[in-house]
Amino acid sequence: SEIPAPLAYYVEEELKTLRGDGKGERKEWERVYDYDVYNDLGDPDSKPALARPVLGGSSTLPYPRRGRTGRKATKKDPKSESRSGFVYLPRDESFGHTKSSDFLVYILKSASQNIVPRLRSVVTLQFNQPEFNTFADVRSLYDGGIKVPTNFLSDIAPIPLFKELFRTDGESALKFVPPKVVQVDHSAWMTDEEFAREMIAGVNPHIIKKLSEFPPKSKLDSQLYGDNTSTITKEQLEPNLGGVSVEQSTHMWQVAHMPRQHILTCGERLTCHASIWDKPC
Repeated sequence: SEIPAPLAYYVEEELKTLRGDGKGERKEWERVYDYDVYNDLGDPDSKPALARPVLGGSSTLPYPRRGRTGRKATKKDPKSESRSGFVYLPRDESFGHTKSSDFLVYILKSASQNIVPRLRSVVTLQFNQPEFNTFADVRSLYDGGIKVPTNFLSDIAPIPLFKELFRTDGESALKFVPPKVVQVDHSAWMTDEEFAREMIAGVNPHIIKKLSEFPPKSKLDSQLYGDNTSTITKEQLEPNLGGVSVEQSTHMWQVAHMPRQHILTCGERLTCHASIWDKPC
């Protein structure tokens, strides 16, 4: 498609900015996408043994190419480019200070929210102590987080990383982000509606089955696990069926159930084995 006339000038200027002119050394703030041969693989100025030939740019081996940096030539080999502590990357592609801080902090968040709790659970279980005494203990990780003094940061390390790490807008790395359902209501996760929503939206909704007989029966061996008939009664179900009887619901998608007994018994068997690797479920 053709570029609209009023935008043609700006598009041309943008192309000049991105293409560059192939001259000079690239600066950190530039957005130039220019290419060059690999002429910085060696370091002949430090030691002759570190000299390396230019890779690419010949008739037999035109590639590979790298992003052009335009650094000065080495003193001992004019075809090789000197090295520098700064590695040029177009501004649109590079991690700036803020983006780098964000990236690192989210790594720390991942560690604090996934690895640390696992380690904590291992330690507490070693002493037969509950991981949490009350639901309030769990909520405190989300509502309060881990309290740390922050006024010393500006004195010892006024850099974006620590500002991001100890930010005060609710995204602190030392504070857990509460699930959306808990943000609305601390008790909403206990409702039947939320349980059903999570099951359907979960990773294994295929285990949900239509209730085709009542009372439902497990497929587990009754001689090994006892009575496999559910103890749920009609009186418990029918008040929630909107006037439909349990018998009628078995002929329509009115009631569904999740046969998870085999998963629970499998877990019990695993905990009883001396070596779970030799005796899988």
